[in-house]
Amino acid sequence: MLERLNDNIELIMNEFFPIGALKDSVGVTRLGYTEVEDEMHDKFLELARKFGLNTYVDEIGNSFAHIGDFDEYHLIGSHLDSVVDGGRYDGVAGVAIGLAIMKILVEDGKKLPLKTVAFRCEESANFMTPLTGSSLITGVTKFDTMRDIKSRTGISYEEIFKERGYSENPKKIDGIIDYIELHIEQARVLEDEELEIGIVNVITGVTSITGEIIGMAEHAGATPMNLRADSLAAVAEIILAVEEIGTNETPTSVGTVGFVENKPNAMNVVPGYTKFSMDTRDINNDSMASSMRKIQERILEICDRRKVEAVLTPPIVSPAVTLSQRMIDEFEQIAKRDGYKYKVMPSGAGHDCNNMAKFWDSILIFVPCKEGVSHNPNEYVSVEEMGRGAEIILKYLIEKNK
Repeated sequence: MLERLNDNIELIMNEFFPIGALKDSVGVTRLGYTEVEDEMHDKFLELARKFGLNTYVDEIGNSFAHIGDFDEYHLIGSHLDSVVDGGRYDGVAGVAIGLAIMKILVEDGKKLPLKTVAFRCEESANFMTPLTGSSLITGVTKFDTMRDIKSRTGISYEEIFKERGYSENPKKIDGIIDYIELHIEQARVLEDEELEIGIVNVITGVTSITGEIIGMAEHAGATPMNLRADSLAAVAEIILAVEEIGTNETPTSVGTVGFVENKPNAMNVVPGYTKFSMDTRDINNDSMASSMRKIQERILEICDRRKVEAVLTPPIVSPAVTLSQRMIDEFEQIAKRDGYKYKVMPSGAGHDCNNMAKFWDSILIFVPCKEGVSHNPNEYVSVEEMGRGAEIILKYLIEKNK
């Protein structure tokens, strides 16, 4: 079974590999709700039909493959979009193993109640908002709260949905028995401990804001230092404050400023407008909220002292979630029985599983990635590592449907 899974995964990943490839990098850019992400979903549907699966696309563009028609079903899923200049495995590995498993079931004539979903726009790279596809069809997010949010090219969700004929009030997904997501770990714990499988028990929460710092663009030579309202200098200080608070709040807290846009961005002009994005994460929701309050207070203090204006969006909060203890126990039983090298562990990154776990029994299965590198062109996980993750999931599905 493992050899067949490996062969299927290699075939599928090779089909996805060229899409969104960059000319000057080994990475890919497949931003959510762009033509490149469309191409990834088209390839998913094409492969599924080639494997003898039924397919459909929901009201907001999420793509599904299934074997037969069942009132209730297990759901395997992840996403097909990427960050800018990202790797080829984040999200895609979880979709690929779903197709690989279903291909074997079709070939063996087994009609398990199973679907694989490719969610839209999981990454925040295009709109600064994550988990879009799973948020909307679970009802976690209402479209009205995001309609005016714009992509990197200035196109709003409302414009995109109108152009594509998507629904602003999609039906909530139902009939799910449980949700299973395989993902690369995006850290180096499994690799360092020479483990094959991570069974995740809790997924970190994420709170994010976007800020605009408004100063005064002036001549870099003629404006004395004590008279400047330098927006970029203020953001530089904000970045260090985020780093300090993320380091000191708890042993599991982190804080990151990952995007900065500076204007006029000229060598001889004092910056007058700087936009940035910031997120804070923790597996404890109270400490995550505490970090965000402290960061907001520091931003206002810094901007007041530097005589620049701060415009901050309301925080977007995705709380930390605890995953299904039943599924953790059952996957552990399989791992112990069949000799997988594994551990139960938290996830420091958010996933579509965050949303699914709010409503259904859900599990996140990690496989190791080389040196823990992710959101990076050098991201890598072997076919064999993905295959072991797919194998333990397939064993679980077969046991649940004896």
